[in-house]
Amino acid sequence: IRSLRSPAAAARERGLFVGSGHDGVAMASPARTSPPTHITVVVKNPANHGSVDYTTSVPASFTVGDLKLRIASELEGNPPPSTQRLIYSGALLRDDAQGLLETLGSADLSAPAVFHLVTSHSNASTPSTSEARKRNPANDAGPSRADASPPPLRMNPGASHSFPDGTPGTVPGTV
Repeated sequence: IRSLRSPAAAARERGLFVGSGHDGVAMASPARTSPPTHITVVVKNPANHGSVDYTTSVPASFTVGDLKLRIASELEGNPPPSTQRLIYSGALLRDDAQGLLETLGSADLSAPAVFHLVTSHSNASTPSTSEARKRNPANDAGPSRADASPPPLRMNPGASHSFPDGTPGTVPGTV
């Protein structure tokens, strides 16, 4: 007995979408799936100095702020969320309330999402740049270039110039 179902109907029952290819041959592709419940996240941190990237799986409902909290609790050094700057696909993620699914857009969610982490250190034990300059003996060697008088003006003979007082003039040429 032959089945009265068409091959297309059988494919639809198995969860496949059947359409026509450009050459008229029927082709099957997976049916659209529901959004993922979890996203695999890889965080690359240049401050790790060659250590392994941080990889975790987070709920698809996570926000950027939730991811920063997870990073703060699990990443070596426990950087506070306020010092974290996350970058995805070359863009700085400024809105902690933005959902990860919204952030990832049309990215392939079956592959890990790669974020780059940059942290700013606000550690009281680290001297500020101005304090470090005050204590640096190399700074006592004399005036810096910014404090020195400017180099003399050089003018091309015969060329038209504006002088420092704003008046136009021509530098006499040499013959």
